[in-house]
Amino acid sequence: MPVTRITEEDVNKFFELVESGMTQVEASKEMNVAKETIRFAAIRLGIKWVAPRREARILNQVIARKSEIIESGKGQKYWAEQFNTTQAYISILFKKTGIRDAKRKTEKGDYGKTKVAIARMVIGYLAENGGNVLDALRALEIKTSNPQYIRDFAKAVGFNVSHYLYAWRQYGEWLTIPGPVRHLTIPQNVMVPAVCTACGNIKELNLTNAKTHRSHSCGGCVKGQGRRFAVRCTETGETFRSIMAFAKAKGLSSRYQAARVTLMTTGKYTLRGVDYELVNKSE
Repeated sequence: MPVTRITEEDVNKFFELVESGMTQVEASKEMNVAKETIRFAAIRLGIKWVAPRREARILNQVIARKSEIIESGKGQKYWAEQFNTTQAYISILFKKTGIRDAKRKTEKGDYGKTKVAIARMVIGYLAENGGNVLDALRALEIKTSNPQYIRDFAKAVGFNVSHYLYAWRQYGEWLTIPGPVRHLTIPQNVMVPAVCTACGNIKELNLTNAKTHRSHSCGGCVKGQGRRFAVRCTETGETFRSIMAFAKAKGLSSRYQAARVTLMTTGKYTLRGVDYELVNKSE
C-alpha cells in the first residue's frame, strides 16, 4: 500500500490548526498523521517549524477565570496544572492579563490597625453580599493601592473569599450561596451551590442556565413534587414563606446553612429567646 507523502500544503494546514487553538497532538490527530511525521516533512521541505500558539486556547480561559484566580490565593504552579500547561507560560499569561502572583504574601502580622479594619469591613461585606474584594472596596468606597493584604488577612482568619464570588444572587427561585465552584469545559460555564427558596433544597446550579432563565427552581418544584417549607413564630404566629425569607428577615443570611440544618433536623430554631417552627406547606 503506497505511503501518503506529506506536502507543503499539509504542513501549512497543520500550522493553521495549531494557530486556531489546538495542541500539536490534537492537530496531528485531526489530520490523521503522526506529529513527528509532519515535523520530518517540514524539515524535508525546508519549512521552519513554528511553535504552537497556545494563547487562543488558554488565554481566553485565564481571562474568563481572572476574578477566581485573584481571589484564590493560589500560585502559578497550581494554575499551570489547572490549565494543563507550564508554570513559565502561566507566568507570561498572568503578566498579560494583569494578574500578580497570588503567592507573594505580606509578612505575617504586617497589616497595621487601619488595614485590619479595612480587611474586616471587606470580609463582612462579602459575607452579606458576595462578589470579590474589588467589588467590596468599590461598594464601601475604600481606596487602597494594593488589596492583596485583604486576601492574605482573610486567608489567615479562615475566610475563603473565592467561595463568595457568585454568592447571594437571585435567579427565579434559585439563590446562590457561598461554597466551592466548579468550572465545566467551557470556561464561562460555572457550577455553583444554590438553594431553591421555594422548598429549601440545595443543589449545584449551572450559572449560565440560571442567567438565561433556563432554570427557575429545582426539579422537584418544577414537577410539583418539591417539599415547600415555611417558618412560623410560635409566640406571635408571624409566618415567613420560606427558610430563606426567615433568614433574610432576621439577619441570618450569612448563617443560612446552619439555620436551615437546625430547622430541617429538629423542626425548630431559637433566636434571641424566641422559638420558630418549621411548617411543611406541601402537606
